[in-house]
Amino acid sequence: MSVDQKHLITKSNALVEANYKLGVLEQKIILMLASKLQPSDTEFKTYSLSVNEFAKLLGISSKSKYEEIRKITYALVKKGFEVRVDNRVHQVSWLSSVTYNENEGTVDLRFDPFLKPYLLELKSHFTSYRLENVIKLKSSYSIRLYELLKQYERVKERTFELSRLREMLGIEDMYPVYGNFKQRVLLRAQEELKDKTDISFKLEEIKKGRKVVKLKFIILQNKTVPKGNHQLSMFDESSGQIIQKLLLDNQIDVSNDVLERWLSSHGKEAVIEVIKYSIERDHVKNKGGYINSVLEKGYNHPEKESEEDNQEEEQVDLELQETKVVAQVKNKFKLKGYRNELLNKSHGIILSEIIKEIEMKFNLDYHGAFKIYKKYEKELDPNNFRKKPLTTY
Repeated sequence: MSVDQKHLITKSNALVEANYKLGVLEQKIILMLASKLQPSDTEFKTYSLSVNEFAKLLGISSKSKYEEIRKITYALVKKGFEVRVDNRVHQVSWLSSVTYNENEGTVDLRFDPFLKPYLLELKSHFTSYRLENVIKLKSSYSIRLYELLKQYERVKERTFELSRLREMLGIEDMYPVYGNFKQRVLLRAQEELKDKTDISFKLEEIKKGRKVVKLKFIILQNKTVPKGNHQLSMFDESSGQIIQKLLLDNQIDVSNDVLERWLSSHGKEAVIEVIKYSIERDHVKNKGGYINSVLEKGYNHPEKESEEDNQEEEQVDLELQETKVVAQVKNKFKLKGYRNELLNKSHGIILSEIIKEIEMKFNLDYHGAFKIYKKYEKELDPNNFRKKPLTTY
């Protein structure tokens, strides 16, 4: 079975975002195999590839190509990686088996069954591109950056924390000096993507002081784009870019069917507003369910929500904030060094310092801070922070 370089590779965004490190030839093997999957496939099949064509696509021209490919696939079978889904981290293998048919000059490969939801029957939150865009890349980092940027092609930009990008590329400990990382990874990928793929990028460095902490990639389309080579998406150019960016950036998993129902029932502006509003509610864990619930109640704009709902959410937010601050105050005053400082201070002075700490953390005046102290008086009693109880004056 031959490999058509115009075949599409389609991956779930969770798989694109996974942390892993593969050599350039290992990555190409995985991508070649992924290009053989069909939209109609419901289960993984065993695919047989010609060793000669396999070697040609991988750029292996030596007489010992059988041995070289066997070494690569053997190492690949043993390599695993991690995929995060909600609060679970799955450790996964790429391939379940590789078989060499020496008399036939072919090799059989099969994906590990665990990867099925990340490669088959994908209806939302996936990234597609043609094999021809990556098969000629010579750097494994160029391939990974291509995928990560292709995912955001319609958004036209993507920003990474530098440390997070290193994790995703599997090079946390390599090129510790940013200048080396930029030269050997970023600039090389920039040149390769521009010369050999359908997208390119401009790079903006975001600094904290003199240190680069974030990287912003401006994603551009190359002038010559193969027909049909684009990010598959249900979104249009305007509001669609906003919706896609919001969902991707905040890892909100919503199927196309649900999103289409929201859009048809409530309109794009309302859906965008609700998504933004849900992102602001830190205590809400299931963002998708929350958005659906708010829309079903007849939501049009955050300001138009019922007063009762607003008051209830504000109360939850306030209590969560208060609980967090009280815990921080308690931890500070329980520190050994701080407790030693309290030995020669009276009950009233310690109480004053506790209230002052609440003032600073809540940005309140004395009366507002004292009100919170009274609410949590048992937890914040100065006697709790001394080895020997103080006498109240």
